[in-house]
Amino acid sequence: FDLLPHHDMREKLVDLVLHGPPAGITKDGSTLFGELRDRLVSTGVDDSKVVVFGGGTGLSNIIGGDSRQANWPDKPFEGLKKIFPQTKAVVCVTDDGGSTGELLKDLPIFGLGDIRHVLVSSIQRRLLARNYNLSLGQSASLVKDIATIFNYRFSGKPVSAESLLKRCISDLDRLPEKMVVALLTYLDFCLNDEWCLPTWERPHCLGNLLILSVIRMVAGNENLVADHIEMNESVGEAINGAISNIGELIGAGGDAVLPCTTVPAQLRFRYVDGVEVTGEHKSSTAQRGAAVARVTVDFCGRPYVSEKVLSYVREADVLLMAPGSLYSSIIPVMQVPGIAEAVRENQRALKLLIANLWVQEGETDKAIVNPDRKFHVSDMIRAYDHNLPGGVEGLFDQILCLSMQDVPASLIQN
Repeated sequence: FDLLPHHDMREKLVDLVLHGPPAGITKDGSTLFGELRDRLVSTGVDDSKVVVFGGGTGLSNIIGGDSRQANWPDKPFEGLKKIFPQTKAVVCVTDDGGSTGELLKDLPIFGLGDIRHVLVSSIQRRLLARNYNLSLGQSASLVKDIATIFNYRFSGKPVSAESLLKRCISDLDRLPEKMVVALLTYLDFCLNDEWCLPTWERPHCLGNLLILSVIRMVAGNENLVADHIEMNESVGEAINGAISNIGELIGAGGDAVLPCTTVPAQLRFRYVDGVEVTGEHKSSTAQRGAAVARVTVDFCGRPYVSEKVLSYVREADVLLMAPGSLYSSIIPVMQVPGIAEAVRENQRALKLLIANLWVQEGETDKAIVNPDRKFHVSDMIRAYDHNLPGGVEGLFDQILCLSMQDVPASLIQN
């Protein structure tokens, strides 16, 4: 094993899996390393239970790639979901920019943008094939159409649900009949629902309105009080179930994507100079010139978290904290009462924090201990410890970092 690079045995084994046996060794040695690698790669993990926490971009990239990118449908079935098909994503809901921000102007709803993003990235080939009896080629074609529909942006109320859907896919016969019927039902409901009507006058991402529709269909008029949804266990579980149903429809699977809470929530940033800024989008453009001292989540009423979410966390074999915006992905999820406690209660899972790869302006470009430099991994851990309830104790055992020497120079240059 001394012939393999790195000092830590785990890193040696990872290197062996990624790069194969080291060069310049005997044939017998190469054969033995090859056999070990084959055993590692062939170990079955289909039944392993994995829960990933995070926001939109970092979380979706880990699970299955960034489904908003034009070239994503070229390789849509890669990522964590390919190795661990039982993966569940617990998603931050404090996003308030883009189409989600437009929705929040009219409706008392939690942030849907990251839910949409991760749902599409979670689509699995085996589920599409099983649900619709498709070949590999047919599954690849369908997932491309699904991504087109969910990422389609429009402005102004359409004439009908069918006309809007045909703007995305001119030939609806390319889609399974069951999927077309469901999508048209969701959109038609949204077009005729008095509660949803105001938002059609704003620019939107079609996937957000599809998710809004299924939520509104289960949160009936009896649950609307003044300008908000009266949240209780029944309504909260129904909302989670509605999102699960749309996941089943598109091949992501039931409960593949779960909101960390079903109540609206907003981030509040306090900077080291004492200034406070509310809202995730506003903080990203604030250009305060000062480091973030603390971030807290303001919930609209009592934050409801599904017992199903807590159960998945307690029973997981692997718990991953995905990379992403430091203050607006993991921290808001762990501030939802009950989630951090459930992570700590799970004493047997591998708990892994995946360190961010790049500096994010307004969040990790100024370290609190030294504002003249950008964040180190130690600053990131310190920020989590300072902002998570109870600190980082029991939340993760290991930290996955990528050395810059492992990143191609051309990528760094770009």
